[in-house]
Amino acid sequence: CALPIYSLLLALQTQPEAFEGQMSVEELQQAMGGQRLTALFPDEGVAISFWGLLLCMMLMMLAISFVISIAVAWFIYKPYSKLPTDYQTLAPGWIWGMLVPLANLVVILLIALQVPEAFKRYFSHVGDSSVGDCGKTVAQIWAIATLCCFVPIVNYIAGVVALVCLILFTMKLWELAAKIGRTTPNM
Repeated sequence: CALPIYSLLLALQTQPEAFEGQMSVEELQQAMGGQRLTALFPDEGVAISFWGLLLCMMLMMLAISFVISIAVAWFIYKPYSKLPTDYQTLAPGWIWGMLVPLANLVVILLIALQVPEAFKRYFSHVGDSSVGDCGKTVAQIWAIATLCCFVPIVNYIAGVVALVCLILFTMKLWELAAKIGRTTPNM
């Protein structure tokens, strides 16, 4: 393994005027003493199966991440759709915008700002002040941490923070949705 590299380096050092342009494969083999250049995969069938396996794994990871995105959108959509439409500040269908690439970055911010505000309006109208900020702080941290996942090095910490805050936010939404059925508006 080291012998072809060593002979290539010797060839490069002894004939600098011959390498003004790019070398052909034949010239490179001749410079290495006639040894055959071995590719990354010595057999074409191995190369095809490797790239096929890699493609299948990438498609499987893409499919799994899409299923996870659908689950996250559903976990936010379901409790928000239980809110009476008079109090919804964002159409429930907007939550599915989290599945659209690049648009999901804006939709996450809209969800973090509008969904807790809608629950807050409803519970203020009902007269229930025990709900606090309806998860607005956690939702905002989730949105900011999700956006920070695109920053190198920061993404290691931001990803964990985003996941924890997403779980806390969805738990809060489901808790608030359960309270909606038990309370009636004071009109």
